[in-house]
Amino acid sequence: MSGNPYQPPAHPGEDPLPDSTDPERLEGIARLQRWVNFWVMVQIPVFLLVVLIFVEPIKLSLSNSHWFVSGVNWIVLISYFALWVENVRLAHRCHGLVAAIPIGIFSMLPLVGFVPGLVASFLASRILKGAGFKVGLLGVNPREIQRAIDEGSTRF
Repeated sequence: MSGNPYQPPAHPGEDPLPDSTDPERLEGIARLQRWVNFWVMVQIPVFLLVVLIFVEPIKLSLSNSHWFVSGVNWIVLISYFALWVENVRLAHRCHGLVAAIPIGIFSMLPLVGFVPGLVASFLASRILKGAGFKVGLLGVNPREIQRAIDEGSTRF
C-alpha cells in the first residue's frame, strides 16, 4: 500500500478553495474591503453621537428635538445594516460560507458589530498583501488591481 491512508478523498469537481491569485476575485475583495472599512469608520462617530444623545440627555438640548433623535436613529440603523451586509459579503468572498456565517452572526451584536468588520478586513488585507498589493487605510484601490490586470502583471 503506497498511498497515505489518512489522506482525505479527492474532490470530484473543482477545487473547493478559491484561487487566491484570481484577479477578478482580488478586485472584488478590494472593493468590498473599502466598503467595510468605510462603514467601520462611520460606526465610531455614530456610536459617540448615540452616547452623547442618550446617556447625557440633560446636558444637551438636542435630545428634546424629535427630528434630531429620529435622524440619528436612522443613521444608526443604516450604518449597522450596511456594515453587516458588507461584512458577510467580504467574509464570503475571502473564505467562503464557513467564515461568512459566524461573522454575520457576530456582526448583529450591538456595540461590538464593528469588531467582525475589523476581522473581515484583516482577512482581506492578508489575501491582498499575499498577492503583492500595498494595503492602506481603506484597503487596496480596486483601480490598482485593474491597472495590474491591464498591464499583464506577473504578481498574480
